[in-house]
Amino acid sequence: MNIKYYLSAIVLVLGSISISHAESIFDDYSVRVGISQKTLDFEVSEVSNNFYSGSLTEGQYITYALQLNSPYEFIKDSNFGYYFEYGFYQFEMDYQVTNNGTVEEDLGTFVDGTSIYISPVLFYNIGDNVNKKKKHSLLIGMGVGIGYIDASGEIEFTETTSELFDIDIAKVDISFVSLIEYHFDNWFIRFNQSGPSIREGNYDYDIVDETITFGYSIQL
Repeated sequence: MNIKYYLSAIVLVLGSISISHAESIFDDYSVRVGISQKTLDFEVSEVSNNFYSGSLTEGQYITYALQLNSPYEFIKDSNFGYYFEYGFYQFEMDYQVTNNGTVEEDLGTFVDGTSIYISPVLFYNIGDNVNKKKKHSLLIGMGVGIGYIDASGEIEFTETTSELFDIDIAKVDISFVSLIEYHFDNWFIRFNQSGPSIREGNYDYDIVDETITFGYSIQL
């Protein structure tokens, strides 16, 4: 079995640690409202390559942020904790990213579909525990979970062979999350990169969501 499945299982076990053994940053679920700068890409790469062969994008845009957030739990008395991250996307992309990510072009290619993921995220807290009504907290975290992509279309391998490649994927596999999040009372700013990563045959299909959000947390 591929090692990424073992990693996923390990993180899922960490995520299932009993809440009774943890100290919560937030006492309960919260609703986060704010504004986000977002980029969503669909990347296809050959398994043997460290860089994508072709990438379609929605481009960079500003949007509102409204999200239900799960409690953040500390593991015993340590600065380590965990929470659950999730995402759902419906996408239609018809611009390709070329020249090593510096140019967006309409090459007549496209991809559309849906994607979903859920992942426990293990974080380290630097600073005050927000749950104790202090001012500052900086979280750095990473997670491995479960992801799904259902997509079809066509992409040009602009960064390698220049061939046209048919996209036809519907599969459950792994997902990744990384984040940096700063709190000042209930105000926060966070950068996260997340999305599913699906391996099918000799190719990897990745949804890459890069988002910067500024907002306010309302405890429920």
